[in-house]
Amino acid sequence: MARGGGRVESFYARGMLEIRSTLHLALRLTVRTNQIVEHTGAAVPGAGLWRAVLPLFMVLDVALWAVLRGNDRFGLARRLPLDALDAAFWTMSPRPTSGHAELALLIVIPLAVEAGVRMGWRSLVVPAVVLVATTAGAALVGKPVQLLGVAWIVLAAAVGMAFYRYCAHLVGRAEVERQRFLAAARWRAYLAGQNRVAMGASSAVDVIEGLVPVLGRPPAGSALWVLADGWKSQLSASTAGEVKYLQVALREWERLHNAHPDLSGLVELRVGEGQGTTLLSAPQVRQLRQLLDRLPLRGAVPVELLDAGATHLPGQELRMKVGGRAVVVAADRRASPAPLDPAAVAYLYVAALTASLLLPVGGSLPPGPVVLGVSLCVGAGLLSHRRTVGQGARARLGVFVGAIAVASILASLGAFARQPVNADGVAVVSIGPGMVLLSFLGGFYWRSLGRWRWLVPAAAAGNVVLGLLVCQAPTGLTLRTVLGTVLYNLFPFFPCLHLARALERAAATHAAAVHAVDKEAERAAYLEGTESVIGLVRRAGQDARAQLVALDGRLDVPLARLATDRLEEVERRLRAIET
Repeated sequence: MARGGGRVESFYARGMLEIRSTLHLALRLTVRTNQIVEHTGAAVPGAGLWRAVLPLFMVLDVALWAVLRGNDRFGLARRLPLDALDAAFWTMSPRPTSGHAELALLIVIPLAVEAGVRMGWRSLVVPAVVLVATTAGAALVGKPVQLLGVAWIVLAAAVGMAFYRYCAHLVGRAEVERQRFLAAARWRAYLAGQNRVAMGASSAVDVIEGLVPVLGRPPAGSALWVLADGWKSQLSASTAGEVKYLQVALREWERLHNAHPDLSGLVELRVGEGQGTTLLSAPQVRQLRQLLDRLPLRGAVPVELLDAGATHLPGQELRMKVGGRAVVVAADRRASPAPLDPAAVAYLYVAALTASLLLPVGGSLPPGPVVLGVSLCVGAGLLSHRRTVGQGARARLGVFVGAIAVASILASLGAFARQPVNADGVAVVSIGPGMVLLSFLGGFYWRSLGRWRWLVPAAAAGNVVLGLLVCQAPTGLTLRTVLGTVLYNLFPFFPCLHLARALERAAATHAAAVHAVDKEAERAAYLEGTESVIGLVRRAGQDARAQLVALDGRLDVPLARLATDRLEEVERRLRAIET
């Protein structure tokens, strides 16, 4: 995804860039619609050329959307001049007459966001170029410099940077957790490999340990001495600290189940030969107990592993038959990246929107209510991050309900407006920050909300009604004004709906790739464990042969033949394991 476009390491960032075409089209068409609907728009009646050419710009927007949708190149060298000239052209419109034409600059926001994700601080070249272009255009028609519009582009680049940093934070956390899970899984697999050789009905270790009484005490430090000095017991103790043998797990369940005086309810679980040394992780042992508790077991019950000949690593799915009934012990949960909580980034943008209420265009609110609103956004963003990281998608309903409360408070701040009508004679209705928040989270959480999806349109409608109720303007409040404000602040919904789907796909692809790598690492650890014991047994066999040669003539012929036969048996068993 990063081809020709700078840094994009995480699948989170790739998912974000996958929606760039949707964000581009949604915001462009929203701005174009507002240029007509808003009575202070740049294409309202009386704008002349600008009203006439608006359809051509909308066609250009769709054409650019098709280009962005068809490839993953950034294309900054082509897109930035086009966006800058677009913004400059609409800055020169005779409407609005007061000179407030910052809406025309907002078409650059999608490019600024993508630049923030791809380029970091270098993305500030986008607002810089737009500032130069729009300043030149405004100067030609005698309008003031559009600093507020450029400020929104700077904020958009900052949101892109914040998104990238947030993604990097989540990926870093996920990788630490993954490495912790993988280290434990590799160690369990290593123990499983050792147990494959050392335990079970065909244990080569048992055979070679039987030579010690025949040959006598081996030299200290030799491989045969290591095996004779309780190596197998030490392996069993190490294994018990990490995993549990199936036989042991079944016996423990028996003891708990049979701890009652009713003899008719006693159960005896009988495992097939060589299958009791199959290893289970601690979560699987707990799961097995729960599964056995649900079965109506009585008397002697056979336990048979399905696919008994296949290699089974601790933590992998285990299928068996207990008393003829199929029982499946599910695989352990694997470490996976924390789900992206977009509220943390959305609240950054909403906090900036809330801060803009201090400006005349926002109603010149007193610092107190604005600080309260900004603080509320910061706190809610942190809380939603913690809840989603800890609980995943289960937390999203609660997070959205919290967003509804925050949006309601932000809409109520309009009651403190010092200037109920701005310089263009338009009533100040402070529904912008709350509507953006609801649109952002409503789009992203839509699939997660399920039967609670009705909360999204209900909350948006309630936010509008509340904003109108606290509006202090006796005049200047028109249907066109309200409609334009609502339409503009709904633009994040569809891009975020697309973002949720894009991240689901990217996360699934990433998880599959990581799972394949981790599975291969576990398999390698298993083979290392197997080979370590095979090597130890082979060295012990060499030690035994050397000891047998040293005893030549002093050992009874039957015992010497027995020792030779056992050494040959060890080799046969090792070859069987290796094949």
